[in-house]
Amino acid sequence: MSRMELKKQRKKSTRMVKLLFLLIFLLLLGGLMATDYTMREMLAIYDGKLLGYERMEDLHGIYLMGNIYYIDGALVREKVSLWTSEIREWIDKGYRWIKDKLPINMGSLSFCIFEG
Repeated sequence: MSRMELKKQRKKSTRMVKLLFLLIFLLLLGGLMATDYTMREMLAIYDGKLLGYERMEDLHGIYLMGNIYYIDGALVREKVSLWTSEIREWIDKGYRWIKDKLPINMGSLSFCIFEG
């Protein structure tokens, strides 16, 4: 066999191994979730879940390994808007720096979405 054929065969075998590990992982995760669900149903326990999600108006609850993590939607929106405004300022500052470096005839062109 040539080097290229060996390389293709090795690549195919590693892909098959990765796919096998992924399928095993999904099978184990599905088994854990099914066992968790049936045990909670039999014992009438509704507090902790293995994996889950719950939404209460603007508060999101994520169940992970029996713990509940709450995320406030208003706080997330506030942080995202702050980050986007900072990124917009950074891009605008870079645009103005590039525009100042252009020759005089090119500097009069306005093609930026940030200019009013």
